[in-house]
Amino acid sequence: MVIYTGQFTLDVYDILATQKAVREFVESKGGHLQQLSGNTMVLRIPSEQFRHVEPHLRTLGRVDDRLTDIRAQDITEEYYDIELRLKSKKKYVESLYVLLDQSGKLQDKLAVQQEIARVVEEIERLEGRLRLLGNQVSLATVTVTLRLAHSGSERTFKLPWGWLDTLGVENLVP
Repeated sequence: MVIYTGQFTLDVYDILATQKAVREFVESKGGHLQQLSGNTMVLRIPSEQFRHVEPHLRTLGRVDDRLTDIRAQDITEEYYDIELRLKSKKKYVESLYVLLDQSGKLQDKLAVQQEIARVVEEIERLEGRLRLLGNQVSLATVTVTLRLAHSGSERTFKLPWGWLDTLGVENLVP
């Protein structure tokens, strides 16, 4: 079980058009936009599609490799450890319910009920952690920050209008 994350900074000539293109790409791969803040997009994409993100971004602008951060975190051990603890806690709660039925004194019943409540809370916390880890494994998180390219920037992409592309728009944009 692996959690994939990627952070990319992309120099482009049209931020809004690039945001739209990135969003359409991610949606076409089964992902979605999680957050848009200024020129930064946080995207969630199925993990099996994660390897397609960087090559696609390189077609949209110049990726600043100095600011690129790609990570793969193996959480298999943590996930299965939590699953084992969860199974153990559930068996413990079952035994507590049996004990509750056997208890005769009110004081004993109250003590068992308090222990059941405590363990059930732990179970809910563990189940929540498993859901979170499962979500992070199934959907990679990609953060894309867009910057306006400036004159003199090396352009590694073609503009959609051939006549403008041949003019060298990087010489026209301050």
